[in-house]
Amino acid sequence: MMKWQVQTFAHYSGVAVKQTAAEDNAITVKIPAEGLDELKGALAAMKLKYKNIILRDMEENDLDDYIRWNTTETEWQNWDAPWEIDKSTPFTEQVALAKKLVNNYIVPDDPDNIRKRFEICSEKETHIGWVSRYCIDENYSWSRTGTNTAIGIDIPPPDFRGHGCGENAMRCFMQYLFDNGFDILYTQTWSGNDRMIHLAKKLGFRECDRKTNIRIVNGKTYDDVTFKIGILKNIIKE
Repeated sequence: MMKWQVQTFAHYSGVAVKQTAAEDNAITVKIPAEGLDELKGALAAMKLKYKNIILRDMEENDLDDYIRWNTTETEWQNWDAPWEIDKSTPFTEQVALAKKLVNNYIVPDDPDNIRKRFEICSEKETHIGWVSRYCIDENYSWSRTGTNTAIGIDIPPPDFRGHGCGENAMRCFMQYLFDNGFDILYTQTWSGNDRMIHLAKKLGFRECDRKTNIRIVNGKTYDDVTFKIGILKNIIKE
């Protein structure tokens, strides 16, 4: 099981979480010395660390990364719904969309809010991507009112792929959601994204739906694939 420890300390305005040296998978939740009650309604940042990654709330400084990832360093879009790429979108509009994204996800006012999204950082705190959750309906399609929860991940910088960052970020995010009452999770990709399919299976997801030949990428047809996993008390590897 993921081990949660609580400490208090002074001169800190939010909540931070870090891995302890003594126990590789232990997580320390630091709460201001004034007490948890005073956090209600106040701005509180959350940070989770697992192995070689950190999950944290979005910060204003992330805007530069999102502008770059949506304007010049866009290779990652070839793997995340590439059929949605619109190369005709003006640069200024891409920048505006990045600003809107960051404004929407800056740390929520309610510190008890179950996060919909975390930014992924390397152990040296370099911002490398994000994990998020969204709603899908009984037909496994995105829906604002859907009752099922799907999760996804993106790591735009290619240099940070293939080192376990994606797996560890997903494990940490899944554990966070399971610990906060979610009992079933889904993840979705397309049949041309071999890395994501491999990761889903490695994490314990099982294919539950496949819509064949509905995506066209570079002139070829691909399937939409949905995976499902039931509650695991401990997705974090000891």
